[in-house]
Amino acid sequence: MADTSVWTSSPTPSMRVLELQGRTTPTGYLFTPTVGTPVPDHAGDARHTIRLQKLDDDEYRWMTLVEHGVGRVAPAEVAAGMSAWLGTFQRPERDLRADLHAALPRTSAALGRLFVLDSARSTLLTDGSSIVDLRVVVDAKPIQQSMPAFAEYVKKYVRPGRLVFVLGDGRGARWFDARMRDGVLTIRFRTRDGHLLALDGPARPMPDSAEVLAEAYERFLIFDVGVSEMMGEFRMVHTPTQRGWAMRFRRAPRWHLPLAVRHLIAGPLDRPFQNDGIVFNVLLRDDGAQTLLVRQLDVSVKESAIVRWLGGLGFRAMDDFAGRAESEENRFLADALLALRADLIAALGGSVTGP
Repeated sequence: MADTSVWTSSPTPSMRVLELQGRTTPTGYLFTPTVGTPVPDHAGDARHTIRLQKLDDDEYRWMTLVEHGVGRVAPAEVAAGMSAWLGTFQRPERDLRADLHAALPRTSAALGRLFVLDSARSTLLTDGSSIVDLRVVVDAKPIQQSMPAFAEYVKKYVRPGRLVFVLGDGRGARWFDARMRDGVLTIRFRTRDGHLLALDGPARPMPDSAEVLAEAYERFLIFDVGVSEMMGEFRMVHTPTQRGWAMRFRRAPRWHLPLAVRHLIAGPLDRPFQNDGIVFNVLLRDDGAQTLLVRQLDVSVKESAIVRWLGGLGFRAMDDFAGRAESEENRFLADALLALRADLIAALGGSVTGP
């Protein structure tokens, strides 16, 4: 915080701010530190704002806001599109892989170099709803030659990782269940008329507020480091100008750490979950001239040996990613998005020319 060269402004003695303007240039995408970065008004432009506030001698609050221009599409229209997409799964029991490949052939080919849709099955129930089971295998071998650094990163950090994300009511009912282990992602949900329904028991629609249960583990050397029993509040945001998801975590999870560092655990790891907790929001916001994809993270931390140790692990992973692996990942994502664009143009009856 004392290194003033990192920040673009210091509104108060206890706060530092870094603002970055992202925009497309003839030579590539450029991030520029700028005081008073304007709200993006063109598709592809972005504004990144990071605020660091000192709360006490060893306590700090990090606030991150990222806004990306995505064009003139109303948030309500995107929500309606997602509902329509969910509605496509409501059909008699069948394997959906052929349907997905036929509908999005270029996208399937681009994403299939890393994410293999192993199975996609819809089971129609007697009440007209459908249970959907998806199984995706992460396999970096197809990109090993063309994107070697990105492939190695996926093998080192993504495939060994374990994730759980469940939306429920805290009493056993679930509306969405996603899990990843050993490079295999499984997703399960129930839908009818474009809405999520309770996976178990009567077909109850998902309410605007639910409980989220998350677990995450990563492999570092020979150790698995992670958290389980991380429970929070999940809220659907739907206002005239916004659609999205808001999450807040105010209950300390169970930490899983190597024996050698467990003696460092004390209050510092519980600090982020105290008071207002960890806030994470993903929203589409209509700003008039442009619709913005907004990501917001707000977390407070207590400086300590264990926090520095965890931060070091994160820095190591980011350091491995920066450079060639990041560049190759950007190329992979660009290929996928261009393929999706071409598929959508073709689906709407247009012709696809050029790259």
